[in-house]
Amino acid sequence: MTTRLIFGIAVSLAFVGLAACGSSSAVPFQPPALPTKPVAAVTPSPPLGRMYVSDGANPGTIKAYAWPSLPLGNPLATLIGSNGPQGMAFDKAGDLFVANSAGQAVQVFSQPITDGAKPRFTLKPFFLFCLGSCSNPLLPDVAVDSAGGLALDEGGTLYYQHCIEVCFATLTLKRSLYVYPAPVSASSPYHEISFSCQVHFKGYKRIGSNCPDSGFGFFADIAFDRSGNLWAALSDGHLEEYASPATTSAPVLSVPISASGIKFDTIGNLYVGTSNGVDVYRPPFSASMTKAFSINVAAPGYLAFDATGKLLVSSAGKNVLVFVPPFSSTSVSVATLPLVASGIAIGH
Repeated sequence: MTTRLIFGIAVSLAFVGLAACGSSSAVPFQPPALPTKPVAAVTPSPPLGRMYVSDGANPGTIKAYAWPSLPLGNPLATLIGSNGPQGMAFDKAGDLFVANSAGQAVQVFSQPITDGAKPRFTLKPFFLFCLGSCSNPLLPDVAVDSAGGLALDEGGTLYYQHCIEVCFATLTLKRSLYVYPAPVSASSPYHEISFSCQVHFKGYKRIGSNCPDSGFGFFADIAFDRSGNLWAALSDGHLEEYASPATTSAPVLSVPISASGIKFDTIGNLYVGTSNGVDVYRPPFSASMTKAFSINVAAPGYLAFDATGKLLVSSAGKNVLVFVPPFSSTSVSVATLPLVASGIAIGH
């Protein structure tokens, strides 16, 4: 074989090899896998959010703090309520609803809620007012409250509580729920569910009344249970349940329990702020229901739960106490927050 022939065969084989490398049927080169280090298990952190507090030390302001960051730092945002913000709640979209106890209106703040944020809109039913006690010395002392509490049901319908006291020749006492169907907007229609009674006078002489002998109570707080029933704590020392809250004014249950605040946890237990603690009731509820136990809190006011089940309670008008589940009669607070809270809500 000649040298030229050998060279030609070698060149031909080289071209064949190059063609094979460029074909789609070739298996790509896979480098050997490198050994990996085991990854340490990571405990997930609680979801970050915010605690909104109606600042009783500076009436008219709402402060938002990082939550559950402890100890509390400086407020992330400060909002201006119209007058005495009190009841607060979030809808599923994250909008913050604020009832103003003296401003007699509900302000709605949309996300993102930044420092100095203005409400996107305000709800103010027509003919909404609350006068102070009458000057007639024969009139009984009446615990007068104005717009102070609100709650949203599972579907987003807003319930907003208010009272009216009018004094002319007749003292008219009236408590109302204003109901705004979902989705709530600045132009939402509403209807009113009213409870009222009257005391009649001729001069300074009381001549008649259709008010109950036990007194007439205004709303102190409202909350929804897991079945969608509305519960109301009344200032006359009664706790009432309404099975069809959007359409009826007749309670299906009324029990003599005096409450400053009420909330339900995720499994349906009822928490009631009383004069010297938070009483816990387990379902089923009835006229003869009794508390399962009490959590010791001095003069509890407003109650709120966060996403992890922690219970926050305003205490004695000067602190917010934090309790960690499971709760019992021996529960003690894990943190004392130096906040004068006229309302508490956990959100974003």
